[in-house]
Amino acid sequence: MSTPKSLLVFLLILFHLAWLHGASATWAADFVIYQKQAKKILPKVGIENQIYLPLIEFLQMLDLPYSESISAGYVNISVGKSTIKLTKDKATVQVNEASVGLLAPVVVAANRWLVSPDFISKVLNRVLPEKIVIGGSGNRFLIGPGSFNRFEVKGVAGQQRSIIVIQMMAPAEVQARREESKVTLAFGNTPIDSSKEDYQYKDELVNSIIFEDSSTATQLVVQLADKTLQSKVTHLPSQKVYLLEVTRQTSATSGPEGVIPPAVAATTAQNRRKWQHITIDAGHGGTDRGALIKEGLFEKDVTLAIAKRLRWGLQSAMGIDIVLTRFTDQTLSLEERAQAANSAQSDLFLSIHVGNWSQPQESGSYAYVSKLTSLEDSTSEKKDESDKVASIRFVPWEQAQLRSLDWSTRLAEILQAEMNRTLNGGNSSPTFRYAPLKLLSSLAMPAVLLEIGNASEPQFRNTISDPQFQNSVAATILAALEKFRPLYEKP
Repeated sequence: MSTPKSLLVFLLILFHLAWLHGASATWAADFVIYQKQAKKILPKVGIENQIYLPLIEFLQMLDLPYSESISAGYVNISVGKSTIKLTKDKATVQVNEASVGLLAPVVVAANRWLVSPDFISKVLNRVLPEKIVIGGSGNRFLIGPGSFNRFEVKGVAGQQRSIIVIQMMAPAEVQARREESKVTLAFGNTPIDSSKEDYQYKDELVNSIIFEDSSTATQLVVQLADKTLQSKVTHLPSQKVYLLEVTRQTSATSGPEGVIPPAVAATTAQNRRKWQHITIDAGHGGTDRGALIKEGLFEKDVTLAIAKRLRWGLQSAMGIDIVLTRFTDQTLSLEERAQAANSAQSDLFLSIHVGNWSQPQESGSYAYVSKLTSLEDSTSEKKDESDKVASIRFVPWEQAQLRSLDWSTRLAEILQAEMNRTLNGGNSSPTFRYAPLKLLSSLAMPAVLLEIGNASEPQFRNTISDPQFQNSVAATILAALEKFRPLYEKP
């Protein structure tokens, strides 16, 4: 019995596809394309271990003219005066006179032209007048002007309260809603590029944190452990932060709307006494430029550079969450800096500044601890301290720092000793200082402010702008924290 020729050809084609690319194509998760304030979805095609992008559908989104023939095995694309030529089963693409290699051959499956996603970065972005922005995940693309927004998610757990901190990289309008035991933060059509889908977070009050991205919704979903739990979302616009507070219905957690009581945060951190979260404050920022270092460079720039270096070092060495009060050049009030640290129940707070003394002898680096004063004392002390501490706001003392003052003092001693050794030329005489600083007095955890050097000294202005010196400052602080940690943490 003979086999019809057409059937034989069909079987040979199937065998060829199965041998070259695997027996079948599987449809995995989707590519997300943002274009003109709209979001579109293209399916990923998985063949063996390679992910492919549907080529023709993507070209149609870009409105690029093309010609193609599956039988002849080619696709030709026109981009202005440039020409792109693709050939079936080949991993090289002709772009004008150049040959560009792709991660995988161009294939056809189910009458669909497929290319590896690097076709966008290696080929299209080579000739397009406006580059396609590719998200860090490699699954999201932005066509047209703009950039992706990103965010970090951190959780701080307690028996009666959990704080979820969503730190946006750029301002974003987020709509929060509560449904049964689920809190959803929806991003609308804002181009979002998340590094992960499941944040692998779970505590007594929160079961999971999942990022969902589909044609109908881009959202972060926080699944609570119980639908009776209370939840509240607070937006701190100047910090580009959304705080989700989850609490049990107890009198201990009740308080004014939008306020997380510092005493509760202090008690939780004090009882825990196992480092999970540190806040690093880069002094000044935005319109508050701080001291002039040199032309075009201000204190706000240097403090942020040191804070970022310190954050990287602490995360690498200690494996705990390190959060910056600001990631960019933005204006923050003292209240916003303190509220962010208290709300996140940080275990430690460090504020980094550059000294700016008129006296040449004040050239060292110093650690400051809050001097908790009464209202009656603040007026008389202001005159005595004004020559030592620049731009200090004197306020009535508050209870928040009082609980942690002994530990703040011990931390300042260790920091000062390390700075004397590495930053103050081995001079052991400088000692840490007390000052009625409003920022420190309102913090419910061990808190120290550091002033590095003296910006009034010409030689130091060159030194502090050197990245190597900034690394040295970060390493000095890290060494001090490594000595302080075993003293502070409970066994």
